[in-house]
Amino acid sequence: MDVLKRIGGGLLACLLAAGLTACQTRGGTPAATTITTMPEAQTRSTLAAVQTQGKEDLTKLLDQIEENVFPGTAGCTMAAVPYTAKLLDWCKATSLTENEMTSVLTAWLQGKDTRETAKTFSLIRDTYEILYGSTAQDLMDSADFQTDSYPWPDSCRQIMDTMLETLSPADADINF
Repeated sequence: MDVLKRIGGGLLACLLAAGLTACQTRGGTPAATTITTMPEAQTRSTLAAVQTQGKEDLTKLLDQIEENVFPGTAGCTMAAVPYTAKLLDWCKATSLTENEMTSVLTAWLQGKDTRETAKTFSLIRDTYEILYGSTAQDLMDSADFQTDSYPWPDSCRQIMDTMLETLSPADADINF
């Protein structure tokens, strides 16, 4: 009986090996893989398109904040949470340089009431500081807002600080 088990096991091993060999040789030779790079001009135009999209996304987000966040009103902090988080999400995804971002912000500010804009973005600044603190998740839960990007990396801090300094300078005279 032991001998039959050994013969059967050996036969099974041979069949498996033959089957694997057949599978490997049936497919033929694999296709050659070539790696191509985009021409330099196409690379530049692709980068320009990404930067344009980043600028448009920022402008749209700033418009949404201006239209929906009203400092000094009941629940204004809760209203600011999703917009502040979306700004942080934008900071995480952007490829704009600091100069490009500042240029977009300066253009966006043209013709705006700088005092009201400073008030709005002062509230965004306060909310941003809470979202980087230990009670961030509690605040987002209270505002019924979640994002897959939380917690944001520290790299977002520099971008956000630059943005907020342009939109609501620390020395601005703000009264709610």
